[in-house]
Amino acid sequence: VYKRQILHRSSRALQRWFATNRVPCLVRGTPHGDISLPFLDVDWQATARHAAGLLWRLGHRRVAILTPPDRLQGVEAAVTGAGEIKEPGFEVIELTENGTAAGIERTFQRALGLKNPPTAFIAVRARQVASLLGSAGRAGLRVPDDLSLVSLAREPFLEFLVPEVTGYRSDPAVVARQVVRRLEQMVSGNVSPGGNPWLVTEVVKGGSVAAPGLA
Repeated sequence: VYKRQILHRSSRALQRWFATNRVPCLVRGTPHGDISLPFLDVDWQATARHAAGLLWRLGHRRVAILTPPDRLQGVEAAVTGAGEIKEPGFEVIELTENGTAAGIERTFQRALGLKNPPTAFIAVRARQVASLLGSAGRAGLRVPDDLSLVSLAREPFLEFLVPEVTGYRSDPAVVARQVVRRLEQMVSGNVSPGGNPWLVTEVVKGGSVAAPGLA
């Protein structure tokens, strides 16, 4: 007998197994497009679209979105959302790092070496932020004077960085209550609990974005 499972950062193959075998589960993330499972996640597409729009309004015209090596559905949604700003002259380029601090720095350096380098970065993972700030400092760039930075994900350590990074935050207590509520429904026999599967985020203004300063 399977217990109710929570799938976190799960692959398409894992999600498909649970769907095919009808094992009750809750995806703490976004299901892949062809898989129907109950889930709870931030709307990464809308969040990244908001971040890209914010940078556009500040005057940025070339923005990099830094993605992790694991191609989860939430990551794909974020890339899609950032690319939905169809303003003239605005471009979003995807840069994938290898999951290490050194890999992030190499990716950052490659971005700066482009003929038309980005003036802002959107970090998909919170862990990328510290490496990006350090890489910018080693390159002699100041955030936000020379380079803007937005983080789609939020972790407590970001509050202790200088400058505090602009981004998006979900209330952990609210998230926990929603997870418990859905699991309780599943235990009661409702294998497809209803309710809004999207978590509401609030914008953290921070101090890491400004009008572009790179030539």
